[in-house]
Amino acid sequence: MKTHIIQIFVLFLSFSMFSCLNRTKELEKESLTNAIKNYYVKSQYKWIVILPGVGCHGCIQEGEFFMKKHISNTKILFVLTNITSLKIFQQKTGLVIRKHSNVYIDKDNSFKVITENAVYPCVVYIKNGIIQKYNFQSSQTHALYNIEKDIQ
Repeated sequence: MKTHIIQIFVLFLSFSMFSCLNRTKELEKESLTNAIKNYYVKSQYKWIVILPGVGCHGCIQEGEFFMKKHISNTKILFVLTNITSLKIFQQKTGLVIRKHSNVYIDKDNSFKVITENAVYPCVVYIKNGIIQKYNFQSSQTHALYNIEKDIQ
């Protein structure tokens, strides 16, 4: 009897965790979809790389390095969100943002994803302005590495 109660409890806990994960994914996708609609992302873009100004330092540095390497790729829209100082960002990366039409400075933070994942760079795969999938760059996921493979 005790074993059955434990199994039921574990099953209930598993369903609860799965439900929370699904809700988080729904919120993230909804947030990204709204931002894309509001900005009216052009169909020329195949990817959106969202770089937060605040968050996981190492992951953000990887995103900045990726941006510096691929800034001339017009199939990628780079979105800088939650940036405290554009001047510092430009000094740190060596990029002059105004020279690149595929960089969007998200002043009102509409591309800031409303989950705990907002601290990570995000790669959004789009087709005709519609999200196909998205991934965050973290120590567990390698979104920037994956896009790097797709670019080549």
